[in-house]
Amino acid sequence: MRIVRKHGTPLLLLFVGLALGFFLSAHWVPNVSAVGRQDYESLEAFSNILSIVKKNYVEDVETKSLVSGAINGMLNSLDPHSAYLTPELYKELQSDTQGRFGGLGIEITVKGGILTVVSPIEDTPAAKAWLTPSKRCADSKAQRSISRSNAKESPT
Repeated sequence: MRIVRKHGTPLLLLFVGLALGFFLSAHWVPNVSAVGRQDYESLEAFSNILSIVKKNYVEDVETKSLVSGAINGMLNSLDPHSAYLTPELYKELQSDTQGRFGGLGIEITVKGGILTVVSPIEDTPAAKAWLTPSKRCADSKAQRSISRSNAKESPT
């Protein structure tokens, strides 16, 4: 009884405040969700397809490589400048952008699935080798597609 008399008003205010807070949040705050229902349905379709491929594909495939391929495909569908960087590629990017540059000295893009020169940079090996804009860089033995992110690793 002493506790109620001594702390009655602050406890009453606390409970009223909590009740009011729950009431207002339930009625006046819009329903906030990180991802919409359609996104979850799309992710469910992706998960189902991943499972089917893992179970029924002719060869064993690793989930990590399938997910990585899906991410790369998603970003490549946006524009030619978007790419997924694995931790290894990110470290390489960090070291490449620390003020020390090397390589051929060309700006590249992907046109029709083929690596294509946009322009050589002045006073670089590419400019000295007379690489010109629109020059296509393709594997002559097998006309294979290449992305900008793995162009440095490719033998072509």
